[in-house]
Amino acid sequence: MIFASFPKVTVSDSQFHQPRPLFAFNTMRAEVDSGIRLREKPASAETLWSRNFVLLLQGHLVSQLGDKIYQVVLAFWILSATNSTAIMGSIMASAMLPAIFVSPFAGIVVDRMNKKWLIVAMDVVRGVCVLCVALAALLGGLEIWMIFVAAIVIGLCDVFFNPAVNALIPSIVPRTLLTKANSFRGMTDTGTSVLGNMLAGFLYQWLGAPLLFLFNGFSYLVSAASETFLQLPEKIKPDGVRTSFMQDLKGGIRFVWHFVGLRCHILFFALITFVSVGTLILLVPLFHQSEGLGPARYGLVLGSLTAGMFSGFALTAMLHIKSSHRSRYFFTSIYGALALMAVFPHLMFYAMIPLMFVVGIFTAHMHVIVNSVIQLVVPEGDRGKVLGLMGAVILSLTPVAMLLSGMLAEVIPVTVLISGGFILSAFLVMPFLLLRTYRLFLNTDSEYEDPNAGGF
Repeated sequence: MIFASFPKVTVSDSQFHQPRPLFAFNTMRAEVDSGIRLREKPASAETLWSRNFVLLLQGHLVSQLGDKIYQVVLAFWILSATNSTAIMGSIMASAMLPAIFVSPFAGIVVDRMNKKWLIVAMDVVRGVCVLCVALAALLGGLEIWMIFVAAIVIGLCDVFFNPAVNALIPSIVPRTLLTKANSFRGMTDTGTSVLGNMLAGFLYQWLGAPLLFLFNGFSYLVSAASETFLQLPEKIKPDGVRTSFMQDLKGGIRFVWHFVGLRCHILFFALITFVSVGTLILLVPLFHQSEGLGPARYGLVLGSLTAGMFSGFALTAMLHIKSSHRSRYFFTSIYGALALMAVFPHLMFYAMIPLMFVVGIFTAHMHVIVNSVIQLVVPEGDRGKVLGLMGAVILSLTPVAMLLSGMLAEVIPVTVLISGGFILSAFLVMPFLLLRTYRLFLNTDSEYEDPNAGGF
């Protein structure tokens, strides 16, 4: 592992038989809990804007901009070619399905492979796939089944690419600057989303779909070219016999299960995702059914949310959040967003705009803290597995939540469901707020390692 040269805290046999709390540590010294070793990392003298981080961010910026334009243009092209919203929805869903089934296994691949060349390969595959779509469109032979295949391929690549990048960032950014790094990455995502959505409609009318497909394909290849220049620290391979694929999967599950704070974290986001996703999807019928709202104003509200997220990421990048204060920022952001969204459906339109902007700020704060904590506490050799398992749990709940909310909206007023859903979320969050184990997990800067790794 990258930090293998630092001293480790060992555990005597007698400690495993003594009663102790579920999770015990502080951020200044190493303590032991549940057979998991904690290792402090000295601060690095490096700056955030290293050559590696700039290369990764600029490649991400180009590919994300191309991707956002591609998604909007593809939806317009499908509707133009088929006049069917059902086909459009099916193609969008086909990109999501692979993530549900492949995520746990993709994480193992991420941990086993060289992350730099994995993300390069995924960008190349996505670029070639989209260029094939563009070529077929330019030649007038693009068919719906080709779009389906491309969506599945791109979705599969995303399953490997996203956890690989999240697992890679701690290797190129000093630990003390991970919050800022994730903030700038979030700004890249939201900024390209705003710019891509703004440009897509205009460019679609001016240039047409085939040329924009071509642009997206080349944007992936530009990103891959940028990533080839990354220079990562040499990974120190652990001693011992190489484990099998299934042993790695079991090891990842066991690591999460033994790591009480991480287990609470995954459960927390599973509950929040289930309730929030199901509730947010109801904003569409709310604007459709309510007099004086409509699709145009729905777009303005979503634009305000995105602008708020961009501002939130920028604000977080400027702030220096002490590790001991992370849980306060986190729960303040959670409860702030939930409280505002609970009153959202009962407001006039012009009050919805600033409210959603503030919700975006809170959401950005929450996402930065979540990503930073996972990168800080999970060892390099387990990050891919943990991120894969988290993705699988959360993504598998998303379609269930959407289906359930749609069924409930048939018998319960939409305004009641939206407010009730966010109020329910507030009650579900309360046990985690009161749980010292979880608050300490959010506040730690220390990395954990299971000393029994390899034993099943």
